[in-house]
Amino acid sequence: MQTSSKLFLAAALFCLASCTQAPSACDQWAKDFKDNNELNIVLTKFEKNGAMIYLYGINPKSGKTMEFRESSGWIGGIYSKLAVGDTIVKAKGSYMTLIKKTSYVVKTPLKCEETGQEYADK
Repeated sequence: MQTSSKLFLAAALFCLASCTQAPSACDQWAKDFKDNNELNIVLTKFEKNGAMIYLYGINPKSGKTMEFRESSGWIGGIYSKLAVGDTIVKAKGSYMTLIKKTSYVVKTPLKCEETGQEYADK
């Protein structure tokens, strides 16, 4: 192979490699969140201890008492909006978390604190 052909091939491979970006850490975190998390709880109590957030309440479908712990930042982004009596719903396959208040619903997309990027359902 001639030198000019080798240089062209090397430049083409470099361009191809630099044009295809690997998913960011936020993209992977958001995908894992969407695909693997679900929650349905009527809050009776909630508290924060460092990065760990504890939600206590009742599953409205089963009527059973439950506790949910989270430290990845998902609940941290909506923590200030929570109140006892709220129902928090996050379905698998969705980026959106719903906070059902007494007379209205707050829809919150997932937000990566690192980049500020929001992830919303299409």
